[in-house]
Amino acid sequence: RRSSDLRFELVMRTVVSFVSRNRLKDIVYELAYYDESGYPNLRTLNRELDKIVKEKTFGSMMAVRYNLRHFSIINQEFGREMGDVIIKNHYDNLKNILGENSLVVRLGGDNFVALGPKEKAKEVADYLFETVIRVDETSKVKVPTSAGIFVPPEGFLPENPGDIMGKIINAYRVAQNGGRSHIVYYTDDLMMIKQ
Repeated sequence: RRSSDLRFELVMRTVVSFVSRNRLKDIVYELAYYDESGYPNLRTLNRELDKIVKEKTFGSMMAVRYNLRHFSIINQEFGREMGDVIIKNHYDNLKNILGENSLVVRLGGDNFVALGPKEKAKEVADYLFETVIRVDETSKVKVPTSAGIFVPPEGFLPENPGDIMGKIINAYRVAQNGGRSHIVYYTDDLMMIKQ
């Protein structure tokens, strides 16, 4: 074989190896930071929260912990496959409300955490209170949630991701327990409520 053929073969093998290695990196990244349905996962949330804390950018943001209420009934009525479509539509609508530099991650099942701009808090709360999701051309379903929302007061700087997560989890627990509202904003007074 001529040396030019060998050189071409070597170049092609190098290119294939490089492409394969980069594709493998992409696959490993997807497996690490996304769940089996393609939603960003808890690892993605932790990475983003670490970045927010380090860069001190949470002052202009809000955080929300929520789940879709009574979703098992929707799954029973429409089937699991259609239930997945409803969750995806709900997720996409919230992402659209929050805008480009937001993050909505799935913790599993119908449980989510969202990070987005502070000025969207009311719109997000209204959406999460209860929204109508189109199932198909003929059907729609009301999807209420239980949600804990934390809009930081002026000057709030979290020292670690737990400073943010703790607040939305506490508000979310109060929201889940019913009472007056299923959408609860975190305040320091919530810490006085017995869980």
